[in-house]
Amino acid sequence: MLKRFFKKNTTAKTPIHDWHISSMSCHHCAGRIDAILKNNRVKKYRIDIKNRRLQLFQEVDVDKIKEILATEGYQAD
Repeated sequence: MLKRFFKKNTTAKTPIHDWHISSMSCHHCAGRIDAILKNNRVKKYRIDIKNRRLQLFQEVDVDKIKEILATEGYQAD
């Protein structure tokens, strides 16, 4: 189900933010996803289900990210 939301990103090599889904803490800036999701738009994202990571690259709607995180068991405010 999650694959239909994603396209492989071949242009951006390093994500701007990289969260582990269980802790929701960014590996790059130590920022929590809760604060980022309060904005109307965030960067393009990719979820690696196997390693349970959420990586952001370019702008997308926050609602789409919240929907996907909900399927992973994370409840965003």
